[in-house]
Amino acid sequence: MTNRLFILIFFLVGSFALMAQEPASTNGFDLNAVSGKYADTWQGIETLQQERLTTIKTQYLAVLEKLYQKAISGGNLDGVIAVKAEKDRMLTDSPLSDGDRAAMAAEIKEARAAYDQHVARVLKEHGDQLRQLHDKYKKMLDYQEKKLTAQDRVDEALAVRAEKERITDDLPEEEVSSPAPTLPPATNAAAVPAYILYKPGTEPPAAQKD
Repeated sequence: MTNRLFILIFFLVGSFALMAQEPASTNGFDLNAVSGKYADTWQGIETLQQERLTTIKTQYLAVLEKLYQKAISGGNLDGVIAVKAEKDRMLTDSPLSDGDRAAMAAEIKEARAAYDQHVARVLKEHGDQLRQLHDKYKKMLDYQEKKLTAQDRVDEALAVRAEKERITDDLPEEEVSSPAPTLPPATNAAAVPAYILYKPGTEPPAAQKD
């Protein structure tokens, strides 16, 4: 799945490179085009996150089914009831209370802990991706607003400011630590290169490609 993150970002870099090769507009900055790339990339990250979460959930349900069959084979009614309760929680997306977690049998508790770890890791990786994308986009808009204002292109600067206000609430909330288990070491998420949101010659020095 991490490889798909790299593919997503690689595709984004390529698409911006193609956009940069198109005939430049008289303004040299196309807010609509860049905003569209930002929205498409954001959606791509969210879609990949949902795919990964769905896979993790499917795998966890498969583990629960094995535990269910084990309890059935052993004539363990309490085990059957416990596994069924957890399966029902997952299938209905019901929250797991601290009391329910504490009451779990060891096998179910261990499986749930692994599931929670994987979910937390995916949410963190993709949340970091979204925050990084948002940060780079906002910095680019800050730069363009200042540049357009200095060129007395006030209407365009105001449009850039409106775009900044539009994306204010885009950022996902930081994941709040619950009594969930410690995360395993996260894989390196693909970084969003700073220069991809700019056409050559329009980026601030700190964002230029080496």
